[in-house]
Amino acid sequence: MLTIKSNFDKTKLAKQAEKFPLAGSRALNETMKQARTFASKKVREIYNIGRSELRGEFTIIPAKKNNLIAQLLISGAPIGIIKFNPTQTAEGVAFAIRIGNQRTLLHGFIQQMQSGHIGVFTRTGVLAVMKRGSYKGKVREQIKERFTLDLSTMVTSKEFQHDIQNFIDENLPRILASKMKEL
Repeated sequence: MLTIKSNFDKTKLAKQAEKFPLAGSRALNETMKQARTFASKKVREIYNIGRSELRGEFTIIPAKKNNLIAQLLISGAPIGIIKFNPTQTAEGVAFAIRIGNQRTLLHGFIQQMQSGHIGVFTRTGVLAVMKRGSYKGKVREQIKERFTLDLSTMVTSKEFQHDIQNFIDENLPRILASKMKEL
């Protein structure tokens, strides 16, 4: 029969167990913040969009002491072509959704509305009688703002999701150890 004696202090283990929920929730939340930054950088490596345009599209549902689950949600509405740095050309509007992949929206134009909103528009071919403004009572062709992909569609590739998951798996243990030492 083999007997092993340990000098491990049980009170230390109890203290560590008490600290874990708080440290775990803090570590998860910090990891999600870093994963949001990482995901934003990965999107900007592929797509011609600025960081400020992506800021509101990533939402973190934070972990709490009694619920150690944190989520990084990627959502949003379709993004207007105006966010992809378009330029007006003789043919229409030139823009690049993916870096290095220039496209032209034929007969498109960049316009600032009376409200101050700037967008890329095309004419719809539908005639309408104007109800107000200097063109009141006149028949005009309606315009429609043009949009493209939403962020959740941009990041649905398995490679992208795999990269984010690897980032979280690599960084969570390091951050958890750091948060345990802080407490």
